Amino acid sequence: VVVTNYNRQSLLELALSSALDQSIQDFEVIVVDDASTDDSVKVVERMQAVDPRLHLMTREKNRGQAAALNDGIRRAKSEYITFLDSDDLFARQRLEILCKDLDDAKGPAVIYSDWVDVDQDETSVRPEESDASFRPLGMIFPILIAGRFRFTGTPIALR
Repeated sequence: VVVTNYNRQSLLELALSSALDQSIQDFEVIVVDDASTDDSVKVVERMQAVDPRLHLMTREKNRGQAAALNDGIRRAKSEYITFLDSDDLFARQRLEILCKDLDDAKGPAVIYSDWVDVDQDETSVRPEESDASFRPLGMIFPILIAGRFRFTGTPIALR
């Protein structure tokens, strides 16, 4: 799990806890801190002292999320790669279910999942029906190329 972070100290612990508290435990979480000026690094260091699956990469200069993701991917050791934004949460069985789906796929695959928006009161807010009505399954590559798919779920893929 690669987590990119920039100045999200107030949200980071909850995001990382959701990643670490999965129904499976054999994985690593790599946090790439993109030169935060808040106490984000201290949050990760405190959690890292309790859970050895958590790894921290810090950058002296902010280079943006894409560069941070690439750094995290290069550092990852697993054959699976997935991402978690530092302001998002994973459902408890997310990795177990998606890894099984990926293992069951015949040939190269990218598996993605749905999402639920949650407001500040922790109330679930579904996307508008127009957003939720188109959920392609199977071979979605031609749909992605045609630009007819709003990709919002975080994928998991084999390296």
